Amino acid sequence: MADVFISYSRKDSGFVKVLHQALEESKYDVWIDWQDIPPSADWWAEIERGIEAADAFVFIISPDSVLSRVCNREIDHAVTNNKRIVPIVWRDGFDTTDIHLALSKHNWLSFRQNDDFEAAFQRLVATFNLDLEYVRDHTRLTVRALEWRNHGNDPSFLLRGKDLAHAETWLEQATDQNPPPSPVQRQYIHSSRRALRRQRLTVSGLALGLAMTATSTVIALNQYRQAEQLRSQTQLLEQASRATKWLDTQPVDGLILALQTVGAYQAEEAGDPPAAVQSSLMEALQRSPEVDRMIGHSGAVRSLALSADGQVLVSGGDDFTVRLWDAQGNPMGDPLQGHAKAVVAVAASANGDSIVSGDADGQLRRWSGTGQSQGEVIAAHTGGVRALAMTPDSQRLVSGGVDRLVRLWDRDGSPIGEPLVGHQGELFAVAISDDAQTIASGSSDGTVRLWDSQGRPIGAPLRGHRDWVYGVALSADGQRGASASRDGTVRFWNREGQFLGATFAGHQGEVRTLTLSEDGEQGFSGGSDGNIWPWLTTGQPLGWPLIGHELEVYALVLDQAERTLVSGSLDGTIRRWQLPTGLPRFKLSSPGGWVRSLAATADGRHLISGGGDRQLTLWQRNDQGRYQLLRQVPGHGGEVFAVAASADGATLVSGSSDGTVRLWDAQGNPLGMPLTAHEGTVRAVAISADGTWIVSGGDDQTLRLWSRDGELLDTLGEHQGPIYAIAISADGETIASGGTDKSLYLWHRQQERLTPLAEVATAHGGRITTLAVSEDGHTVASGSADRTVKLWNRQGEPLGLPLRGHRGWVLGVTLSRDGQMVASGSADRTVRLWSREGIPLGQPLGSDDAVWTVAFTADGQTLVSGTKDGMVQVWPQMGWRNWQTLACQRLAYHPALVSPAQIYQEAQLEMANAARLTCGL
Repeated sequence: MADVFISYSRKDSGFVKVLHQALEESKYDVWIDWQDIPPSADWWAEIERGIEAADAFVFIISPDSVLSRVCNREIDHAVTNNKRIVPIVWRDGFDTTDIHLALSKHNWLSFRQNDDFEAAFQRLVATFNLDLEYVRDHTRLTVRALEWRNHGNDPSFLLRGKDLAHAETWLEQATDQNPPPSPVQRQYIHSSRRALRRQRLTVSGLALGLAMTATSTVIALNQYRQAEQLRSQTQLLEQASRATKWLDTQPVDGLILALQTVGAYQAEEAGDPPAAVQSSLMEALQRSPEVDRMIGHSGAVRSLALSADGQVLVSGGDDFTVRLWDAQGNPMGDPLQGHAKAVVAVAASANGDSIVSGDADGQLRRWSGTGQSQGEVIAAHTGGVRALAMTPDSQRLVSGGVDRLVRLWDRDGSPIGEPLVGHQGELFAVAISDDAQTIASGSSDGTVRLWDSQGRPIGAPLRGHRDWVYGVALSADGQRGASASRDGTVRFWNREGQFLGATFAGHQGEVRTLTLSEDGEQGFSGGSDGNIWPWLTTGQPLGWPLIGHELEVYALVLDQAERTLVSGSLDGTIRRWQLPTGLPRFKLSSPGGWVRSLAATADGRHLISGGGDRQLTLWQRNDQGRYQLLRQVPGHGGEVFAVAASADGATLVSGSSDGTVRLWDAQGNPLGMPLTAHEGTVRAVAISADGTWIVSGGDDQTLRLWSRDGELLDTLGEHQGPIYAIAISADGETIASGGTDKSLYLWHRQQERLTPLAEVATAHGGRITTLAVSEDGHTVASGSADRTVKLWNRQGEPLGLPLRGHRGWVLGVTLSRDGQMVASGSADRTVRLWSREGIPLGQPLGSDDAVWTVAFTADGQTLVSGTKDGMVQVWPQMGWRNWQTLACQRLAYHPALVSPAQIYQEAQLEMANAARLTCGL
């Protein structure tokens, strides 16, 4: 292992040698590529290992390094492994928008030529020495965790004895440390502990079996079967881990393997699969949105076009053919023949009845929607056609070519006016608005030009790109546009020819193509890295890239009606992707602004939310499973901080900053007068399942017990600060309360009083903001400002380690009915799912703003969250059985399940056939 890894551009080698010498003289072990990559080694694998084994990752910032693909890959690998990143500025002259996002989160050390090198070097050393022991443990655990993962999660690589105890202490103390523990470290430590528990159980069981062999052969055979079962389960857990690992490079295969694993577990076991198996299935769903793969072209797929109704997909490729596909991805007739060179551009009308294709010979051919040739071949461009675009009504066609010209054509293929002249390099891209009033073109001269319907220039050329422009796209009304370039960026602009300032730079290489939504608010780009990135036109990425193509992506089309994306690639395949990616969800816009609190009735038919507008909002689920606004209920004189509902939904309760607790019937009619004993804001309320009694708490530090008739039954003042959270189990036997004093109190109701069950002083390192209790009262979940979720039993004893992962206050927590699944919402704009053992289930669910509250419906099938921006998000298909159904539905038309022999061989074919059985095929 090394102390320091240096990432740099070769053009900065002179400075790096000086820095390297200074570090070695100060007794630092430095990993640098000119001396640490042996001859004939896999250079990138060696770089990855060097980064993983270094305590600090130093990046030399210069105009060359910020644009270097290799340097950016190195940063990505350092970020993936949560390394301590130390940016050093050596040369100015770079565009700050080109800086990797990870570097912008750290303070930069200045080593410019006019800086005092010695003073700067001392600051660098001080940075290295900060929490040095913690960082060294971080590196050591990274190396061991990756070694374990790279050996297929071989149990022999797990931690044991003092190593395990030290690692668990390190993980427990890692709150707010920099760098934080990485997911693979957490998984490694948790897996080591679980393996030790299994080993102890197995050893003790085998010892007992041996002791009784003389008297009971049956017990010995039982122990053998258990050992075989344990071995099989271990193999399935390793298989689940492998499925998750595949998601980084071959996500469809990862989803297929996750399905196979769930099916294999069901065949051997009754009950729920282990959390790790469930997690692999959920993460595969989140990260594998590919729903179809069309294979037919014998070379690169260079161009795509889609009819507006999504019924006809047109593709052109290096095999000189045009192909038509239906909405299910099936070929429509034979390939269209006639071109003598690669078909690099295609266009289609809205209803698919008019198709045009252009080739590298400069010719245009026109086809009917059924593939019949129409009219004469058009000699359009000298040297080759590069791009085509058509208005939805097919009345106007735009073409661009190697001859640097943009040309306009009518429906019959006749030229309209003279060619549009202005570009100084060959044309790679054209686009036209739906009304034909705006035309955009992109060229190897690095510019984007805008033209009106008559072919007249609109303003001056846009000169923001530093290299060839490969792609342009326009919103439907032509008011907004985007361009993709060989410089690795996507840039955004308006019809007035003004760049909008934002730049997307997520690709690791050239950006070859892009497409925009009709409103111009978001889009997708494909690059030479084989990835497709979703983004907003403000420059922010939208989730993960779409991974699957083996080579660069040349073409993209968006099917807004079906919410799918289609891509074509140099790898010869066409792929269809589900949008939005991840788990199904829908959003409700609360008319009352931010959503502070949420509750669901036991049957899941109604949701109740409260927020900043002083009203309750009632939602009702329709026959399609969607929630719709039922009514708003006024009455409170301040923000509604808390709501709750009885199991039958007949009684609702709310607490407000007006100091009152109010009761309502299912339609939102008030039940009696407001309950007014509290002084100050009421921040928490809970109601028994039968609706006969209520508990409330707030800023006056008291916990109050009420009857449904509004009678105050008991008042408790044990809390030493405002009470933020209260929860009651379905059986009414366990009540939990928590607040700013960081203590967790557990209570039991005896007639008209609350009696203590347990007290956990300083249960969290920050205020307790949220609580939930399982239906049977045996599991309590607490969330805190210390960014953790903790689980407790009814005696106030912790159940496992804290659940860590949120980067902001945990503001909402909920438990599934059986207590086996935990959901938490945070100010970090995510909702996270966990197993009862504390294992993360899949990746976090994203939100557009801070998540104030979360709730499960009683059946655990639906998860809802409320956010600061006034949205209620609903995930209607929770739980591994639903995830299995969704996975099978997603691949219903994909050859991986429909015709696996088309894409798989041998072992992988066996895997796919097993997944087919899981899906009942």
